[in-house]
Formats: sequence, C-alpha cells, structure tokens
Amino acid sequence: MCGFVGFCQEQESINEKLITEMSDKISERGPDSSGIWINNKLGVAMAHRRLAILDLSQNGHQPMKSHTGRYVITFNGEIYNHLELRKLLITEKGHDDFKSQSDTETLLAGVERWGVKDTLKKLNGMFAFALLDNEKEEIILARDRIGEKPLYYGEINNTIFFSSQLKAMRCHPSFEKEININALRLYLRYGYVPDPYCIYEKIFKLQPGHSINIDLRKKIIKDPDCYWDLYEIANKSNNERHSDENLVDSLEESLKKSVRSRMLSDVPIGAFLSGGLDSTAVVAMMSKISPNPINTFTIGFDVKGYNEAENAKLIANYFRTNHTELYVNPKDILNIIPDIPNIWDEPFADSSQLPSLIVSRLTKGHVKVVLTGDGGDELLCGYNRYGQGYKLYSLLKIFPRNIRIKMSNLIQNFPKNKLEKLLELIPYISKYPNFADKLLKLAEVIKYSEDDNFYKSLVSIIQNPAEIIDGEDIKDELSRKDLESFNGSFQEYMMYKDYRTYLPGDILTKVDRATMSVSLEARTPFLDHDLIEWAWKIPFNQKYKNGKGKWLLRGVLEKNLPVELYDRPKMGFSIPIENWLTGPLFEWASDLISEERVKKDGFFNLNYINKLWLEQKTNKRRWHNQLWIILMFQSWYKAQLND
Repeated sequence: MCGFVGFCQEQESINEKLITEMSDKISERGPDSSGIWINNKLGVAMAHRRLAILDLSQNGHQPMKSHTGRYVITFNGEIYNHLELRKLLITEKGHDDFKSQSDTETLLAGVERWGVKDTLKKLNGMFAFALLDNEKEEIILARDRIGEKPLYYGEINNTIFFSSQLKAMRCHPSFEKEININALRLYLRYGYVPDPYCIYEKIFKLQPGHSINIDLRKKIIKDPDCYWDLYEIANKSNNERHSDENLVDSLEESLKKSVRSRMLSDVPIGAFLSGGLDSTAVVAMMSKISPNPINTFTIGFDVKGYNEAENAKLIANYFRTNHTELYVNPKDILNIIPDIPNIWDEPFADSSQLPSLIVSRLTKGHVKVVLTGDGGDELLCGYNRYGQGYKLYSLLKIFPRNIRIKMSNLIQNFPKNKLEKLLELIPYISKYPNFADKLLKLAEVIKYSEDDNFYKSLVSIIQNPAEIIDGEDIKDELSRKDLESFNGSFQEYMMYKDYRTYLPGDILTKVDRATMSVSLEARTPFLDHDLIEWAWKIPFNQKYKNGKGKWLLRGVLEKNLPVELYDRPKMGFSIPIENWLTGPLFEWASDLISEERVKKDGFFNLNYINKLWLEQKTNKRRWHNQLWIILMFQSWYKAQLND
C-alpha cells in the first residue's frame, strides 16, 4: 500500500525539488521509503511513497524499472494472486529472474510478457498505478475493478497531472484550485463527489475497472478504456438455481479463499470488528485460517442506538481474539475535526468518517494491515432499500401522487420530538435504531412515481441542491438507458448502481483516507472480483429471503457461531452527530455557517442554511445530515484558502 504523484510537461529541465515536495504531501501513505523518477527527454516526473507490506527490503523500492528497462512503474495497492502469476511467468519463460518477492516486480514482468490489458485482466487485487512505457513514449494509468484505490488525473495549464490524492498536485505552480460548481452540486446531493468528477475544474477520477493512456509526444490524454465491465456482468447473470445449502457452502469457501489471500503479509495483521454481519464473517474466516488468535479492533459510544462495541466484544470473546476497544466521547471528535480537510482532501461528508478515523488510529498502534467487512451489503443485498424499502414504496405507489405528497408533507412537518415519542409506542418499531430518520427518508421518496427517481431520492441527502446553490445537477453518469436495457429486477439494478457510485465514491473513499492517514493498509475480502462475479449469478430471491437481506451470509454465520450473536437489526457505523451538532460541536458549526463566512465564500444560499440550522436547533426537524454536508464543505474550503 502506497501513494504516488506525477506530472508531464513540455520537454524542459524538471525541478527535482518540486516533485519531492509533491510527494511529501502524501508521506503518510508511504512512510517507509520514497523515490523519484525523472525523464527530462519525455518531460515526465514520478514520485512514490512506500508502505512496505510484502518484501520489506530495498528490493521493493519504487519507482521500479522492468527487467528490460522499457517500463517504469509507480504502484499503489496489493496484488493478492501475484505468487500464482509469478509461477505462471516462470513456467512460460522457463527461468526465474526475479530479484524480489514484491508484487510490483511481478506486475512489471506480467506487462512485459502479456501486455498491459491482458495483465490487468489477470490481476486479483486492489491497485492504482502509473506505468511509463519508454518505447511507446506514453504513460498508462490504471485502477482496480471496484475502486478501492484512488487515482486522479487531468490537465491544467499544459501540465498533465496524476496522483493518489489531490493534495499532492496542489503545490505544483501550474495547478489551479478552481471549484467545479457542477461537481459541488453533486457533492451536495450525495455527500461525496462521484466518479469520474472532481471538485476541481479540469481534474477527474479514473473510474474503477478502467485504464487511460497519456501520449507524451502530443501531450494529450486519451479516452478511458474499460477492461472490466460490471454492467455486462450484472446483465448477463444466468440465475442458475442451486440449493440453499450448496450456495451457503460455496459462499463460505469463496469468502474463506478471499480472506486467506488477504492475510498474506510480512507485517502484523488484524481486523475491524463492528459486530455487524460482514465484519463478523471476516473475523470468523480469519479465525478458521489463523493458527493463532487474531487481532480485532472496535470503538463504541455511550449513546443509545449508536453503540455496537458490546456486540463486537461478545463476538471477539467467542472467537478468542486479541480484542482492543475504545469508547469515544465528543471531545475525541472535536480533536480530530481540524484534521478532516487534509485527510479527505476533496469534500466528503459521510459522518462515519470520524469513527473510521478513530478506529484506524487505534488499530495502527498494534498492526500494519487490517481486514474490513466493507462491500458485503452490495454483494449480498444488505441495504434496506433493496428489500423492505422498495417493497413498501411499491405498495404506496398504488395511491395517487397527490395523496402521497400530502402523506409526505404530514410526516416531514411532524415535530421531531413528538414523532419520536409516537414511534416509541409501537413495539415492532422500537427494535430498529433511528427508525424516525428512516421514516423521514421514506416520506421524501414516496413522492416519486418512477423507480429510478425513487432510487435517486433514496440515496440523496440534499434532495434539491439548487435550493442551496443555483443551477442543475450534472446529468446522471448512469443513464436511464442503463435501466431500460437491464435484464434483472430493479432491486438488482439498485445493487449495480451502488457498486458503481456509492461504494467507490463513499465507502471506499472513507476507508482509504482514514486508514492511509495513519499508514494502515485496509483489505476488503468481500470485494474480490471472483466473488462478485459468482454472486451476480445468484437469483435475487436467494439473496433476499423471508424479509431479510444477506440470507446466504446468515447461513455461513449459522455454521460458525450461535445465532444470538449476529441476528439483530442492522445499525451501521455511525455517530450521534445529531446530538452533538447542537451540543459539543455547536460553536464549531456556528462559525462555519455564520452569515459572515457564508457570504464571504459566496457559494450557498444563506437563507436556506439559516432555515436548516434554526429548525435543527429548535428540534423542529432533523437536518443534521444535510448540515453536515454543508459544514464539511465549509471546513474543506476554509483549509484550501489557507493551503
């Protein structure tokens, strides 16, 4: 796991100090060593920061040159099947000329033997890289299939940039920090800037499963090329039916294989354990594989409805892990908030970024690699919107739209404290944490008659960004045409869209920045592409069954631990931000959305923000998620002005 940065310019002498300074901006991604590669003839500079996980010797140093000298690479990530690929290369070549145990050297040898595109198709891992081809005088950028590792690129003032993070680019004199207003509108809607957009003009994110070429002779960036098409995989699912028992066994074996490959490490390894189904399954598989007790880590809150630490501890005790837990208070959150703009150097507003950062800092004191349960919801139908949410919406659609709008307004205008007391009287509902928030979200989405608008509304935090900033959103990257030609159910289409947008844009961005900010490598077994391709062949009704998602994963867990340890409502990895905004975070929030600051920055409608803030403070409405989006941008923008 590492980080890199590079740029291409007109052929002139490149300032070595400049590329080193750019590399230093992401030093936390790779504190173990650094290196630069400059080719003045081609006008190329590349820098690498290394976090040594496999082959800790200098033999794994980057940028790394291929055996023939044709290629030079700067690589971020892990290739989990690199030993198998190495054996294949040795067999084909008839001799072993490898000088290290590094997966980077294996990757370079594969490119020399099979070419870039065929090599990409053989890789099983998480990665982003920049590959200089001296013979063709081009640079190839590539990103892993799901988007676990970040990769930005673009051209500003005749300089082409590429990097793991934006902050490495920003100190170059050609870089301009001009805000992309259309991307800002998308951020306000989703709480993150979705691929391929970027908060800065002329900069983009390379989409998962794609590569792109930079012609160094003409200094142009060509169109991205897709080497792994999830839409094609999802649309060709054959829905072959197997017995439930066989599917559970297959999932267990596939997950165990994925976990085993991600436990390959020359440094200490552990796991995040939230107590949810996904992290519990990962810990269960790790415990089966490891001859020694594994290390597990969790954090908790002394707030009802937000604490999973007690459940995590029960699971840790069952598997006899070396368990470390930390209870977090508002002061801990206040202490890390100033770090957020530098860590997430593009506006990002999933408030679970805060506990993710805290648990990463806790974990780093014990291990260097951690396995996570991310991706399980998308893989095995875990989000409520795939099942109960869509079912309820489908039932409500039978009512005329004008009646649904009246129902929506009635729920949304009901005073927050009275709504909570009313819901507490219903025994069934009292089992589900934060049900009032879910009801308010449903009240918004039942206004719509078309399924695609239902999904868009459901995943939108600010439903109409034009109320805060003038103009319309960028047209949805996943067009209506995708839905019209999709062969599966609409629930499966939602799962596909989450893979393409929410997973890389929110979940994986959160995990990458939180862990890499403390030089901790995170690995995600549920994102193994072989496992994903297998899961898309399973009929939806064998993923969602008897009113529950993740039915197959529940079957795996049933074989490995008592049902009472995992059969409980989904909670999510969140913090009591609603309580804290009008409590310990009040002064911080008030300053960022003050009349003076909002007017000075000049992006947002002050009257709209004041309305949200007043209704939040007076307990009339829940606007904490919407306010958090605005606060995170204001905090980020303030840091940019001082950068």
